[in-house]
Amino acid sequence: MFVSRCQNLETEHNTTKFAAKVNDGGFYYTPLVSRQDEDRMTPNGGKHDWRGELTEELARRQKENGLWANANTRWMEGDSNLATSMALLALSYCRPEDKK
Repeated sequence: MFVSRCQNLETEHNTTKFAAKVNDGGFYYTPLVSRQDEDRMTPNGGKHDWRGELTEELARRQKENGLWANANTRWMEGDSNLATSMALLALSYCRPEDKK
C-alpha cells in the first residue's frame, strides 16, 4: 500500500490528491504532505518560469570547482559525483522548449 501511495497512478490503493495529477505510473519520495510541501505549491495553478528558476538556483549552488554537493547527506547528496550528475541532468531539462 505504501508503494502504491508513492506512485503517480490513481488506483483503489492510491486515492491521494497527487495520484492522478500526472498519472504516468512514476514515483515520488513519500505520500505524506508536510507543511513545507504545501508552501512549495503554486497559488491557483500560477505559471512559473521553472526552467529559468531552476537554472538560476543550480548556478547559485554550484561550487567554485564546478561541482555540486549538499551538506545534507540523507539521500547521498553530499557525494559530489551523484549531486553533480543530478544537477546536470536537471539542467538538461531546462533547455527552452522546441516550438513546433
